[in-house]
Amino acid sequence: MNMRHRLVALVLATAVAAATASAGPANAAPTGQDHQTMGVGVFQQIRNEFSRKCVIPKGNSNIPNAPIVQRTCENRTQHRWALFPTSGGYYWIVNQGSGLCLDLAANSEDEVVIGTRAQQFTCSTAYTSEEWYPISYFGTGIYLFQNKVKGLCIDVLGRSSNNDAPLQVIECKLYETAQQFYYQ
Repeated sequence: MNMRHRLVALVLATAVAAATASAGPANAAPTGQDHQTMGVGVFQQIRNEFSRKCVIPKGNSNIPNAPIVQRTCENRTQHRWALFPTSGGYYWIVNQGSGLCLDLAANSEDEVVIGTRAQQFTCSTAYTSEEWYPISYFGTGIYLFQNKVKGLCIDVLGRSSNNDAPLQVIECKLYETAQQFYYQ
């Protein structure tokens, strides 16, 4: 390899290493542009990339502990959510119809495991299970939502495209379409 090729390879390797180091872990903060695109504080649909269905409280419920499922999108307040900042890049995801937060069906952080189902519950700073970190999917308008408890991501159970398929948390996988959501 001649000197010029070695120099180009070194520059590329350094650029890749710097980009990887500055990007941090999978939960690295979205850029200002990502936040602007997300419409923080604006009620919008959260739609799964794979099924194209909306995230809603089951039966369009307005009560705490209602399971969160996916369903064909409709023009209802229960089909819209808004993100409100908490701290450290995390957000409450609040349902417009119920005024409740996207939460995990667990009574303590210790109970949160792979497969824990999503629910809606009264928003409170006491519940870290209600805090979500949006991970931008390469600036495409698609996000993964990572929970503050144990760093698990929201996911459509079994990559289902059926109405009323429940949402759960599992390990974050950037390329898994069951974990990719449009917020628009």
